[in-house]
Amino acid sequence: FQNCVKLGINFFNEFYVLDLITVKDAEGKTQVAGVVAYELATGDLHVFQSKAVIFATGGFGKIYKTTSNAHTLTGDGVGIVWRKGLPLEDMEFFQF
Repeated sequence: FQNCVKLGINFFNEFYVLDLITVKDAEGKTQVAGVVAYELATGDLHVFQSKAVIFATGGFGKIYKTTSNAHTLTGDGVGIVWRKGLPLEDMEFFQF
């Protein structure tokens, strides 16, 4: 965390990503251009434009009745990426 602060990397805690902003490049490939997010503290919607997006949304343990996962781990991040037709990685690694 300290290194991120030194590098000027911003963290947006308690924001829920609602959707990815995507564009088609010159070759017709889908590229991520940012996110639309909901800020819990204010109820405001925010648009973040970027060249890259890193999702740290956690898993989706709440799809099961019994889980050690937090109640907020509902798979929203995975669903957003999947609906955009973007690749998912390491989906076989799951914590119940």
